[in-house]
This record gives sequence, structure tokens and C-alpha cells, in this order.
Amino acid sequence: MSTVVKSVLAIDNLEDLRKVQNALAIRFKELQARAAHSFSVGQRVSFTTKNGQKITGHVLKINQKTVSVKTMTSEWKVSGSLLRSA
Repeated sequence: MSTVVKSVLAIDNLEDLRKVQNALAIRFKELQARAAHSFSVGQRVSFTTKNGQKITGHVLKINQKTVSVKTMTSEWKVSGSLLRSA
């Protein structure tokens, strides 16, 4: 177990735990936005669905935390962290 996880598990009051939770939520949003903006409109990308199906398409729009991907048959909103360049 990492030192960070051990430190979080050692927190014994709700106020400090809420502070950690809020800091993690902010950092998570920052990383999602960075991942989404690492792609460009028109770029060919792929991702894997929850059931293991590989989907390939083109970036249609880059949103704040997600990327709109257009495939031959549909449009998906995908977290940038789940996308790979195809």
C-alpha cells in the first residue's frame, strides 16, 4: 500500500477527510480536462466500451471534460482519459 493511501486511511476526523475528498475531486476534474484537450477535432480515436467492444471514430467536439466521438452509426461522449489515438 502506498504512503499516500496509508496517510488517508490514518485520517480520523470527518473535516480533514472532506478536505482530502474535495482536493481529489478538483484534481480529478483537472486531469479529465487535460486528457480531453489532448485531442483535436477530426482526429481518429478509439476506446473500449464497458462490455469490451472496441469503438473507433473521429473527434467531433471537445467539451470541458469529455470528447464527442462520431462513429459510422452513432455519437458517443467519452472521457478523454479513455480515448486512444487510432
